[in-house]
Amino acid sequence: FNSKFSNKIYDNHQKMIILVFRQKMRMTYRGIIKFFQFSVVARAMLNLKSIPDHSTLVKFHKRINANILDDLLCKKEVITSAIDSSGFETTHMSYHYANVWNRQDKRRYRRYLKVSIAIDTDSQYILSQKIRLGPRNDHIDFESVMEGVNCKFVVADKGYDSKSNRYFVLRKMKAYPHIPYRKMSGRNYERAGVPLIFNEKIYHQRSKVETVFSVIKRKYGCFVLSKS
Repeated sequence: FNSKFSNKIYDNHQKMIILVFRQKMRMTYRGIIKFFQFSVVARAMLNLKSIPDHSTLVKFHKRINANILDDLLCKKEVITSAIDSSGFETTHMSYHYANVWNRQDKRRYRRYLKVSIAIDTDSQYILSQKIRLGPRNDHIDFESVMEGVNCKFVVADKGYDSKSNRYFVLRKMKAYPHIPYRKMSGRNYERAGVPLIFNEKIYHQRSKVETVFSVIKRKYGCFVLSKS
């Protein structure tokens, strides 16, 4: 429970699972409540003696700290980790419709949620995540996403090419960065005075993080229903 003053009707575990169900089934808060009202099996699985109001779920969702969600991703030690980001629309309206077919409307729909994730390239398991309102540069969330991930190699595309990111991998993570250089970037790609060899085979594991995003969008859609 969130507080000792809570009415203790629904615990955090029950409310969290209901929120996961809501996202997986792509329902609204009211929609998932109706689902549990009609599903005896679902109520029995969560040991629900009564059905919470949709406002209970909304309030609980707002109280959830991003660090709590990140702690649920318990696997952190891997050999190779890949990081990337992708955008998710905050409306059902497609970007093509909003900006091409709807040109007579002066409003421009440019804001979206930018999700950055780090994965284990062997299992394609998500290790860490960071969500912010886009558009923003990729590399600003690099350290916050990779912090706490224990790996030997870090692979990322040119969007994460920066001196600070490479030093973070080398000095803080004690790992080897496999990040291509931009044409105009300086090449101080060394560890303890020894140049690091860029391994193409390791770097090509980066495509797996794109696969993870593709699976998420095909299965759950490229938009989010939550307004908070």
